[in-house]
Amino acid sequence: MKRSDFYRIVTESCRGEKVFEMTYKKVNGDTRKAVCKLHDAVADLGVKGTGLHRHDKMEKNNVFQYFDVNSNAYRSAKIENIMDVTIDGVLHKIEN
Repeated sequence: MKRSDFYRIVTESCRGEKVFEMTYKKVNGDTRKAVCKLHDAVADLGVKGTGLHRHDKMEKNNVFQYFDVNSNAYRSAKIENIMDVTIDGVLHKIEN
């Protein structure tokens, strides 16, 4: 999967409460493998701050925001640091 297609493919394939996995390099250099979902009722109520919708904010800042199922918290990863994503049991390596 091309990096430029990552956001579109994941958001189209993993709507609602669908769970997927993602591996990325954190800012400190560690690697994180996350069990993720995109939708959570709290997130769609709106977030204070810039006033941007969550998806617009992700696009503007070139980050991918997700809900980490294991830690029950929101996380974000720089799109340039995402290494792979597993959707429906199929591993997709991210290419530039």
